[in-house]
Amino acid sequence: VDCGKNGLLSGFHFEFSEGGRWARSKYTCSKAGGAPVVMEPSTLIEPLIQTTEGLFCPKTLDAHTGRYDYENAVTGDKLVFQRSGSWCVGSDCSSAVGGANPIGVLMTTHEVVNVTDFDGKFEAKGVPGMGGSSAGDLAKKLKALKPPKRPAQPPKPKLQEFKATMPQYSEECLDYQDLWKKVIETHVNEEKEEVIEEAKLEADPGTEGQELLDYHPCAVAAGAGGIFGRMAGQSGQMAPENMLYSDWNDCMQGDINRDLLQAKMDFAATAYDLVANAVQEGVKTLCAAVPGIEIAPLGAGVETEPDDICGQVVDFVRTLVDLPVGFTFAAHDYAMEEEGFNACNPYQVGFSRLFCDIHCVRDAVIRGDRSIINNLEKATKISNDNMKKMVE
Repeated sequence: VDCGKNGLLSGFHFEFSEGGRWARSKYTCSKAGGAPVVMEPSTLIEPLIQTTEGLFCPKTLDAHTGRYDYENAVTGDKLVFQRSGSWCVGSDCSSAVGGANPIGVLMTTHEVVNVTDFDGKFEAKGVPGMGGSSAGDLAKKLKALKPPKRPAQPPKPKLQEFKATMPQYSEECLDYQDLWKKVIETHVNEEKEEVIEEAKLEADPGTEGQELLDYHPCAVAAGAGGIFGRMAGQSGQMAPENMLYSDWNDCMQGDINRDLLQAKMDFAATAYDLVANAVQEGVKTLCAAVPGIEIAPLGAGVETEPDDICGQVVDFVRTLVDLPVGFTFAAHDYAMEEEGFNACNPYQVGFSRLFCDIHCVRDAVIRGDRSIINNLEKATKISNDNMKKMVE
């Protein structure tokens, strides 16, 4: 301990901990020589004082506001309460703080405080007497001093443990059969070993059993459906509710199969027309080789054209043949269109599922962010509480 030149040790305090293996001390010094110094008020620095500052005393009671008007005993300036809730000295006003009196009110250049009669008297106590002047007396007093008693060890505080809570998601975003029932994670533990853990994804209880709005993207996706058509080579059954990706792929495959079947039927109809036209024109060519017949027994009569009659017969026979064939192709086209109408639309199902997935991504991001914030807040609170317990 060094109090410097002309300094005396006036106080010393020592602390230690055997369990914590630490020690600390603090001391105070006093001046042993030199001229005594005191602080004595002299005068005020007038430029630092505003003209409106001073002692304000209650003067009159305002009948409208029920508050006293205060007046500067020297300058005559007034401190009044406005109906807006502000206290004002001239144009300098506070915010609308209200209050029965202006004590503690802050204005732009003024602060209202209680009047105090600060007239305390401070005197030094000096250095306590030693009761003797010899070195022997000092040695006896030092020998009589007892070592400080070790303080009692405080009880070990019970610290809180922090365990992070996992986010919970909307129930409709976990309705993907077994696709999002759980997640498998791989991490390295404290022993530097690779560990594979399986965690179940939980639905937020507030979303369980809740009916979705009509325009909710997952409600729209759940309602999109149709049949898997037999003409497309499928089961002919209704598509399941809330179609997933494999169902959507089957729906698209049904459209592809129907397009291929329709192309085959169009090819057959075109081939039939080409063959029938060729046969019809060939027969008409043979009919054209038949000569005309003139019947005129008396020099006057009629002339017949067998080739025209033959051609008309050929056209009639073609019409009779085209009738059942045309009905067959027309019935197939109608059945194809009807099945396409009742079948699931891959574009409708695909876009509905896509928008539901986007909604669930947004839901996971928002809930994940909020879960992180809540965990940070909880961890900070537990850390602060544990630190407080350890300090106490």
